Amino acid sequence: MVFCFENCIPIYKRLRSLRIIFLDNGEVKFSMKDHVLDAIDDFPEEVSKLRTTPAGDSIFQVTSTSPLLDIGKGKLFHSIFAKLLFISRRERPDIQVPIGFLGTRFTCSTQEDWIKLKHVLEYLKS
Repeated sequence: MVFCFENCIPIYKRLRSLRIIFLDNGEVKFSMKDHVLDAIDDFPEEVSKLRTTPAGDSIFQVTSTSPLLDIGKGKLFHSIFAKLLFISRRERPDIQVPIGFLGTRFTCSTQEDWIKLKHVLEYLKS
């Protein structure tokens, strides 16, 4: 049996794509696959590479010469980051390290951070 918050009142909007699956053995499984797909769909570039890890070797490296994101791209960066933060806390703890680092980059998000965000999305899609 699957219960999904598809048609709920606005207060539960964040739970819209949460699926609760009741297994025959009495266990309950939570899935946020639709929420992950929403984050991938919101990203304006092609998310096509196959990734085996949620972050590359340079996740903690910051290059001072990387250009800052423009306002529109910065807002999109924050929006997708927020979705991934929610996902990382609820279903995907494997992406918490790169998402935690990207959360420190809000005031000065750069093109380099954008690429790191894309890496996480490619990992989730793989």
